[in-house]
Amino acid sequence: MSKCTLHPRRGIAAASSLLRSDFRHYLLFTIHYSLLLAALSAAADTHYVSLSGNHISPFTNWVDAATNIQAAVDVASSNDTVLVTNGVYVISSEIVVSNEIEVSSINGSDVTTVDGND
Repeated sequence: MSKCTLHPRRGIAAASSLLRSDFRHYLLFTIHYSLLLAALSAAADTHYVSLSGNHISPFTNWVDAATNIQAAVDVASSNDTVLVTNGVYVISSEIVVSNEIEVSSINGSDVTTVDGND
């Protein structure tokens, strides 16, 4: 077995340098991890509306799409998008949007109509 001797001052300096290096790596990892979590939590969802949907909340695909716009708007959180496909959507009251979301037709107003007339 070989012997290893450390000079007291050099040993402390080396240990201190190693600790600083380890702390920097830990700090960088923590910052990167925090940014990743923030990005994931900020990811917006899309909610779908189709007259032929199955109306299964939270309406996250065309098969489970809401059959009325208000239902999809109600489950949407800030920064989410509500996509409405072709059809005439008859409403009996105003569509109430209470947070910052985008509501849009995927194919435009020529093929998607919101009819508020009784």
